[in-house]
Amino acid sequence: HLIITRDPSYQIPHRDCSIVHSLKEAIEKVEGPGTAYIIGGGEIYRQSMEVADTIELTRVHGQFEADTFFPEIPAEQWRLEWEEFHPKDERHAYAFTYQTYRRVSD
Repeated sequence: HLIITRDPSYQIPHRDCSIVHSLKEAIEKVEGPGTAYIIGGGEIYRQSMEVADTIELTRVHGQFEADTFFPEIPAEQWRLEWEEFHPKDERHAYAFTYQTYRRVSD
């Protein structure tokens, strides 16, 4: 797990985590085959749009007060490949949709 922070004094007591100070530094530390996942916040998502090839997004259907949002997904750069709707039920207070976007090749 790589934690990106601007705070040079930030420390985490978990041995399975490393601290980095930029998305570039995090990407440089990713090794081997497989998929690396980027898990927010808003500024990290915005920066990641330039390097990602897939977006796995959960859209929660509701009205919420918030000050941080996932960036717009430009239709000319991304194609919605899959989505699955889940209604509100006894386990979920809100309906939601899982979506998978892939970067459009040039």
